[in-house]
Amino acid sequence: VSTQSTGKARLHLNIGLLYDKVNPDMSVKYLKKALDEAQQNRDGAIQHLALLQLCETHLLSGELSQALLFGQQAVKASKLNENEEEESASNEMLGLAYLHSDSVLLARRCSKRALQINSDLDTAMTVYKATKLIMSTQQVDFGETEREVGILSKISSILMKLSLNSQAVSWLQKELKLAKHCELPPPSVAEVHGKLGECYRETGE
Repeated sequence: VSTQSTGKARLHLNIGLLYDKVNPDMSVKYLKKALDEAQQNRDGAIQHLALLQLCETHLLSGELSQALLFGQQAVKASKLNENEEEESASNEMLGLAYLHSDSVLLARRCSKRALQINSDLDTAMTVYKATKLIMSTQQVDFGETEREVGILSKISSILMKLSLNSQAVSWLQKELKLAKHCELPPPSVAEVHGKLGECYRETGE
């Protein structure tokens, strides 16, 4: 691999990173250039970085199918590179993408794998906790007691922390319904309304 070819791929990668927050379309354009060049040069490190950033950029833009595609490719690239640090970062990002798309089991699997490699990954831990709580609500008799209001509250809070406000709204509506069913005091119900208001403000509704 020539130094000039590698330098060009890294330059395009860095330009893509600079555009990330200000112009997602331009970011994707340069990241894909970096990816193509890295693949031609067989530069596994830059290839993985480009794939990981493409996953994140598409995720922030709400393009879930593209985010999942690049996230899956990033995981594959990390395994080909035999790099556990890359594999943990890829699984963390892919787990978040799966949670965005409501694929709870796959989100759990990816975040768990990321944590097996690196237990200090904050996003992976948060996603894993969310999936664990969501799966606990799938029991047949769930949704009858005040304790379960607390579980729904934890789920919505975690989703809001991950900026998954649309999903949080769905869980907050369930929480509100159960809180009224259990006849919780007005301050508790008002708290749910407040969180709903925050989510609607973030989603522009």
